[in-house]
Amino acid sequence: MTLSLAFLAAAVFTANISNAAIPIKQNAPVTTQQSTTTPVANAPEVTVVPMQEMQQQKAISKATKKADSGVMPAILYIILAILALGWLAMGINDSFSDFDWLISLILYILFYIPGLIYTLIKMNKYY
Repeated sequence: MTLSLAFLAAAVFTANISNAAIPIKQNAPVTTQQSTTTPVANAPEVTVVPMQEMQQQKAISKATKKADSGVMPAILYIILAILALGWLAMGINDSFSDFDWLISLILYILFYIPGLIYTLIKMNKYY
């Protein structure tokens, strides 16, 4: 055991970057090429949205979804989860369209604690 650790340490200290198995990414200069294609008539225009703007739009839509999606208050959800009716709260919040409520019901039937934990973890989906 100690011999293999000593060998590994020696290999790490004597290795140099030129012999590395993982290539190192180098920054290459970015070149731009002008397109020589002509626009096609009646073709839809494609707009390029910057990545940062897309992330902001996702964050806003996620925040509004969480604010609007709660059919019942979060405290009622937690109380139902403690009373072993968390599966019912999950089903009501997503109109029984997803199978999360079924998984929660099975976990509550088999074991109370895993069902409670699963229901409280999935609470982030609704609130």
